[in-house]
Amino acid sequence: KTKVDRLYWVAIFGIAYVGAYILNFTVVGVEPTVKNLIVEILPVIAMFATHLAYRCNVPKTLRYICLISSVSWLIFNIVNFAIGAILCEAFSLASILIATLREKKKE
Repeated sequence: KTKVDRLYWVAIFGIAYVGAYILNFTVVGVEPTVKNLIVEILPVIAMFATHLAYRCNVPKTLRYICLISSVSWLIFNIVNFAIGAILCEAFSLASILIATLREKKKE
């Protein structure tokens, strides 16, 4: 195992992601409505899923976890009408889906 391949790094980054979520409502000043609470948690889910995916050594599992991340970012970007980011996640989703279909075709 490498020094960065430890469970405490997952905890450190998880705490950082949740901290950023909380700061979004306290420091940045986003109003904590139900919609905002749901929309603003999506990047936290996406970042944590990506963090877990990159620790995975199984390509199939990595793709499925990245699918969670990509969908979370896509929804967040659609709500915030970030056109460039929507296109980026659309390409990412297409890549994940193509790789998944190719893998299933091999089986």
